[in-house]
Amino acid sequence: VSIQKSFEIERVLELKKELNKDQSFIKIQIYSGIRLGAETALDNFKTDFPELTVEMTYETPNYKIWVGKFRTQLEADRGLRLVRTRFPNAFLVKPKKS
Repeated sequence: VSIQKSFEIERVLELKKELNKDQSFIKIQIYSGIRLGAETALDNFKTDFPELTVEMTYETPNYKIWVGKFRTQLEADRGLRLVRTRFPNAFLVKPKKS
């Protein structure tokens, strides 16, 4: 079996990566505070919502747990309604690009 890639396909994929790198996303914050609390919230979230992405970040002086990577406000609002069933204090954030 021989697979041949077209140069144009490679170019389009590279352009798509560049566009996505500049794309800003909306996330849901479920926790902000000390590391132990963040780790607990992270584990609880992974158990309750295994289908959603979750990450822990550190912004002095707090650890934060952010959920999802939503492209539109509508998607983010739907995700927030779902997440609030277990984390009622969750809210939407638009993190700064690093």
